[in-house]
Amino acid sequence: MLAFLPNLSSFFSSPSTWAFSTAPFATATHFFIIPLGMVAGVIPLPMGALGAIEGVMQFLYGQTGGSVAKGLVVTLVYRLITIFIAIVGVGFYVRTQRDLNRVLKEARQVDSADD
Repeated sequence: MLAFLPNLSSFFSSPSTWAFSTAPFATATHFFIIPLGMVAGVIPLPMGALGAIEGVMQFLYGQTGGSVAKGLVVTLVYRLITIFIAIVGVGFYVRTQRDLNRVLKEARQVDSADD
């Protein structure tokens, strides 16, 4: 459950959440909509369930009194945030791999010098 909270906060706190209405949804509404949208993303559909989350979010936002476009915008902002975080993670991974390879090479040289 705790791992889910960053997902919820990224949906709820994004400015696009309020882009298509005069008042934001109540927190309880987000706690209802977002888990259902995330469940749609884990259903094993062809092509990695592309569009499943977007469709479900559009439907749920429309059914709870919001704009259908709001569901799409919120989901796309979530996707962009996810992609940005992944790109940052790749940068850290590449840098760490370089440092790790350098340290291992130095350790091998020290080990071979001791023999």
